[in-house]
Amino acid sequence: EAAAVLMRDFAERWKGAIEAMHRDVITHFSNLQRGMDILQRALSQLLIYYTRFTGPIEGVLARMGPAGAALCKEAVTNPAFLYEIKKHRV
Repeated sequence: EAAAVLMRDFAERWKGAIEAMHRDVITHFSNLQRGMDILQRALSQLLIYYTRFTGPIEGVLARMGPAGAALCKEAVTNPAFLYEIKKHRV
Protein backbone atom coordinates (compact mmCIF):
# COMPACT_ATOMS: atom_id res chain seq x y z
CA GLU A 1 0.00 0.00 0.00
CA ALA A 2 2.74 2.49 0.94
CA ALA A 3 4.66 1.60 -2.22
CA ALA A 4 1.59 2.28 -4.35
CA VAL A 5 1.10 5.70 -2.75
CA LEU A 6 4.78 6.51 -3.26
CA MET A 7 4.70 5.45 -6.92
CA ARG A 8 1.60 7.48 -7.71
CA ASP A 9 2.95 10.54 -5.93
CA PHE A 10 6.26 10.31 -7.77
CA ALA A 11 4.55 9.81 -11.14
CA GLU A 12 2.45 12.93 -10.58
CA ARG A 13 5.20 15.25 -9.36
CA TRP A 14 8.57 14.21 -10.76
CA LYS A 15 8.70 16.51 -13.79
CA GLY A 16 7.57 19.53 -11.82
CA ALA A 17 10.15 18.80 -9.14
CA ILE A 18 12.94 18.63 -11.73
CA GLU A 19 11.79 21.93 -13.21
CA ALA A 20 11.77 23.51 -9.74
CA MET A 21 15.29 22.24 -9.08
CA HIS A 22 16.41 23.71 -12.41
CA ARG A 23 14.86 27.09 -11.58
CA ASP A 24 16.54 27.07 -8.16
CA VAL A 25 19.94 26.37 -9.72
CA ILE A 26 19.53 29.24 -12.16
CA THR A 27 18.41 31.56 -9.37
CA HIS A 28 20.89 30.64 -6.63
CA PHE A 29 24.17 29.78 -8.36
CA SER A 30 26.28 32.63 -9.69
CA ASN A 31 28.44 30.06 -11.49
CA LEU A 32 25.84 28.46 -13.77
CA GLN A 33 28.16 25.68 -14.94
CA ARG A 34 28.83 24.62 -11.34
CA GLY A 35 25.13 24.74 -10.52
CA MET A 36 24.20 22.66 -13.54
CA ASP A 37 26.88 20.12 -12.64
CA ILE A 38 25.39 19.81 -9.17
CA LEU A 39 21.91 19.48 -10.67
CA GLN A 40 23.07 16.72 -13.04
CA ARG A 41 24.69 14.83 -10.18
CA ALA A 42 21.58 15.14 -8.03
CA LEU A 43 19.32 13.96 -10.85
CA SER A 44 21.66 11.05 -11.62
CA GLN A 45 21.58 9.99 -7.97
CA LEU A 46 17.78 10.26 -7.95
CA LEU A 47 17.66 7.99 -11.01
CA ILE A 48 19.86 5.45 -9.21
CA TYR A 49 17.55 5.40 -6.18
CA TYR A 50 14.45 5.23 -8.36
CA THR A 51 15.92 2.31 -10.32
CA ARG A 52 16.68 0.50 -7.07
CA PHE A 53 13.04 0.95 -6.14
CA THR A 54 11.53 -0.08 -9.46
CA GLY A 55 14.23 -2.44 -10.78
CA PRO A 56 12.96 -5.67 -12.36
CA ILE A 57 15.44 -7.97 -10.59
CA GLU A 58 16.47 -6.54 -7.24
CA GLY A 59 14.09 -3.62 -6.89
CA VAL A 60 11.73 -3.17 -3.99
CA LEU A 61 8.71 -3.58 -6.26
CA ALA A 62 10.08 -6.80 -7.78
CA ARG A 63 10.21 -8.35 -4.32
CA MET A 64 6.54 -7.54 -3.79
CA GLY A 65 5.40 -10.19 -6.25
CA PRO A 66 2.38 -9.62 -8.52
CA ALA A 67 1.34 -6.43 -6.73
CA GLY A 68 4.79 -4.97 -7.30
CA ALA A 69 4.76 -6.04 -10.94
CA ALA A 70 1.47 -4.21 -11.44
CA LEU A 71 2.98 -1.08 -9.90
CA CYS A 72 6.01 -1.34 -12.20
CA LYS A 73 3.69 -0.91 -15.16
CA GLU A 74 2.69 2.50 -13.76
CA ALA A 75 6.30 3.55 -13.12
CA VAL A 76 8.06 6.34 -14.96
CA THR A 77 10.35 4.67 -17.47
CA ASN A 78 14.11 5.13 -17.28
CA PRO A 79 14.23 6.55 -20.85
CA ALA A 80 11.66 9.20 -19.87
CA PHE A 81 13.69 10.00 -16.77
CA LEU A 82 16.92 10.23 -18.79
CA TYR A 83 15.25 12.48 -21.34
CA GLU A 84 14.30 14.96 -18.62
CA ILE A 85 17.81 14.85 -17.17
CA LYS A 86 19.32 15.58 -20.59
CA LYS A 87 16.98 18.51 -21.12
CA HIS A 88 18.67 20.32 -18.24
CA ARG A 89 22.25 20.15 -19.46
CA VAL A 90 24.21 23.25 -20.34
